[in-house]
Amino acid sequence: MPTSTNSVGVVETRACITGNTSASISYTGAAIGNLSYGWDDNKNKTSEGITGTMSGYGFDVGTSGYDDEDRLVNWQRDDTNLDQSWDLSLVGDWDSVTENASTQYRVHGNAHEIISAAGQSITHDVKGNMTSIPAVLRPGSDPLALTWDFDNR
Repeated sequence: MPTSTNSVGVVETRACITGNTSASISYTGAAIGNLSYGWDDNKNKTSEGITGTMSGYGFDVGTSGYDDEDRLVNWQRDDTNLDQSWDLSLVGDWDSVTENASTQYRVHGNAHEIISAAGQSITHDVKGNMTSIPAVLRPGSDPLALTWDFDNR
């Protein structure tokens, strides 16, 4: 198990499983907390346990967390304050996203750009840059207009 000590004396110890995949990270000398990880046979992370200050912010994906293409399709935070799931198209577009039992449906264009979310339109310029983000996709209640220069900044 590799260990390291930083300049203030906190010791970090890492444990790995086959294939050099992290199994846990432990800290001594500070109240940081420890991390533990679960993985499926395809090396998809299935859980992350966190103790200490960030306790409750770990997650679990359950037995159906990944689809047949190894794409994440559901996730639950340990403190139950945030659960998310995604219904993906064959090419990976989010046909819907559900957060804490509230579902938002999305429509994508030929270039996989989002053209509507929850029934609200999203616009793009001729280069494909998004020029408006409806309120439904933003925290708060205001839509956002975007402008781009010749370098797409």
